[in-house]
Amino acid sequence: MGNISMKIIGCWLVVFFMLAVTATAQAALYTLTDDNSTAEIDPNSSDGVWSWTIDASDHMYQQWFWYRIGDAGPETSIDTLTLLGSLATNTDPFPGDPALDTLSLFYADGVDLASSTFTVEVSFNLDGGSTGSNLSDIAEQISITNLSDSTLDFHFFQYSDFDLNSSPNDTVELVNANTVRQSDLDWTISETVVTPAADGFELDFFGITRGKLNDAAATTLGNAFGTGPVGPGNVTWAFQWDETISAGGAFQISKDKNMTPEPATLGLLLIGGLILLRRRYT
Repeated sequence: MGNISMKIIGCWLVVFFMLAVTATAQAALYTLTDDNSTAEIDPNSSDGVWSWTIDASDHMYQQWFWYRIGDAGPETSIDTLTLLGSLATNTDPFPGDPALDTLSLFYADGVDLASSTFTVEVSFNLDGGSTGSNLSDIAEQISITNLSDSTLDFHFFQYSDFDLNSSPNDTVELVNANTVRQSDLDWTISETVVTPAADGFELDFFGITRGKLNDAAATTLGNAFGTGPVGPGNVTWAFQWDETISAGGAFQISKDKNMTPEPATLGLLLIGGLILLRRRYT
């Protein structure tokens, strides 16, 4: 591991101990549940987050992460790393909602922490809305730590493929450097990168970007569609971060995905709620 400070080692040993003690079988699939929402996550394949169901409608096909070290390809999905530990918890303070809503996954490039040169920790927090609201949110935190005694030229990618309401007939656009938005007639998914802004992005149709991440060549995201909008159709999007991580240093990414009904649908939901209230109190 090199001459890393004992402070860095100590922090990661604490995290590793917490995760390892509560880790489940490596083949486990995880289901997060909160109010009107569930999210299904496979940490051991590039399927990754393969379902996000809100009020009985599934909107997710695949969302996962790839990485590359240096300028030469290929990229590799993070599930090819060693999953050293996992921790699923319930952060809801209400005793009537005991379901797991948060998952942390702890990967490393070695067979254990002592033999690893870097680690990747990914955390998901599902925050559902009230039943019938069609509202839901997933916050994500990613931390990449360089355990070696030399700099790490690290390239990190997030690939997202949503089929809103299980129908691949959507439009996607980059709203600004930090936000992408995908929508159909009834739903909108927005992802905001809280920090830091991505170094690259790509909007395209299904198969194009994922093919680049899975081939043998080094990938730099960017395409002829620019900031969009792209569609309607089976659209996807991806972000890329390029970071030189110092010896013993870490790089953090904070993001948030928010699902809402389109304004017309939201209006119908509000009208329906008002009618119910009127019937109740008249």
